Amino acid sequence: MNKWDQKSRGHHACPTCYGPPSSRRGFLAGVGALGLAAAVPAVAVHGQTRPVLIDTHLHFYPPEYQKLWLGYEDARKQPHFPGQVAWTREKLIEDMDRNGIRTGILSVASTPGVWFDLGPAEAGRLARACNEYAADMMRDHPGRFGLFATRLKPRKRRPLGLAQPQTGVQVRGVEIVQCVQDVTNSVPLVADKATLVRLYLEPTSVSQPGQITAEIAWSRSGGGDTFLPALNSLRVDPGSPFSLREQREDIDKSLNFRLPAAAIGAGTLNLRISRIFQPGGGDLPAAAFNIAPVTFTAAPLLRSGQPPAPRCFAGVA
Repeated sequence: MNKWDQKSRGHHACPTCYGPPSSRRGFLAGVGALGLAAAVPAVAVHGQTRPVLIDTHLHFYPPEYQKLWLGYEDARKQPHFPGQVAWTREKLIEDMDRNGIRTGILSVASTPGVWFDLGPAEAGRLARACNEYAADMMRDHPGRFGLFATRLKPRKRRPLGLAQPQTGVQVRGVEIVQCVQDVTNSVPLVADKATLVRLYLEPTSVSQPGQITAEIAWSRSGGGDTFLPALNSLRVDPGSPFSLREQREDIDKSLNFRLPAAAIGAGTLNLRISRIFQPGGGDLPAAAFNIAPVTFTAAPLLRSGQPPAPRCFAGVA
């Protein structure tokens, strides 16, 4: 898990895979290490005692993959790990020697994997590029590296089959709500006031019951996208459909996103649905749905004795 020496500055605990020491993953890793110890030849390191350890969880970062990952984290306002940013093949081998690692088994981190919103064809190409980069490391340094190869999961998913695979999951509407709103978002929005985006899905556009959630992207004029996951997931069942009116009257029947302060200042806000997916699973095909830009207007100054506008989400116009 890249934690041979907690004082080492060259590596960090894997944020995706780190878990308790007593686990099924740890047991399997130990079993794998026993087999690898018999299969991998010993490697002499000049000026040091011969390394004897095998690290079965060693992430690597080919240049193209590294660039995509850092961009992925920047778009989501996620901090970078210093050990990842500074990673090179040469530094990795130095750290292995310093910590007595004879062989490291390379792998790409499971999150974000190789998807990066690239689409299946480009993700497949990136997976092959990562595998080839690791193969070069194995050829250049015999006995120092093994590889858990990267492969894409099958595209066919059974937990939530689609009734209309040509169109995918359908969206009935999107409301940007502060207190009272209608399905066309004609009610003006006040700047710097708590705002909820409600996404209404069509239950009959899936063929089996299941949980669905989503992510939206928002941007202001001249800025890039910022991604925002839903606050909840929604169970859809084509056998028990509900009307759009029922969805609008029950917040548990919509996917809900609370916009951050940076999104609700005075001016125009652009929104789009970036992905619809199963919690813990992959993206689902979705029908195209355009969200018209909305405008937030600075609230006028209140006259003495005038009550402030109510702060609520629940109204239906």
